[in-house]
Amino acid sequence: MVRDLEDSLYTTIERVTRNRVNKFCEEKVTVLENVDSLYSDSVFFPVYDVTFSSGSKNHLAEKKAQLIADLAKMKDFEFPAKAIKLCYEQFIKNPRRTGCSRRAAVVTHGNHYKGDDKDLKIRIAECNPMSAKWISKPKEYRRVFALPVTDNRNRGAKNKYYIRLNVNIETDAQFLFTT
Repeated sequence: MVRDLEDSLYTTIERVTRNRVNKFCEEKVTVLENVDSLYSDSVFFPVYDVTFSSGSKNHLAEKKAQLIADLAKMKDFEFPAKAIKLCYEQFIKNPRRTGCSRRAAVVTHGNHYKGDDKDLKIRIAECNPMSAKWISKPKEYRRVFALPVTDNRNRGAKNKYYIRLNVNIETDAQFLFTT
């Protein structure tokens, strides 16, 4: 009976914590300011820290480690993936409306993303002013943004913009090198 009650306690802690994290993610996925602080929020920790067990200490440690690993997965993979997709779509849809903030949010979420989804990595690179944008097909149109590296929002203030291109176009031209 004690084992069943303990399992019920662990399950309840996990369910409540997951619900809390999911609610947090839904509310904060569109946040554009102080994005780094979202990843240090206490919501990514269990709602209750169990310090006792009727079984062994290893059993307790395993249960805690499993819950922390699940929360870390949500923090490092699921939340940034959702935020990157949403912010990038809104950025592309209307870059003039808070485009700089959305672009910066994509890059910041990308810094916390630990997955290997190729599409997300491409979106992060497109919004990062320091990563080179590939130009490889001369006849194919490609939209490239000159992105700000400063954040002066005051009216009339000037920002520095940066664009980095990696041009790799095949050609029939032959170059003669002499020394």
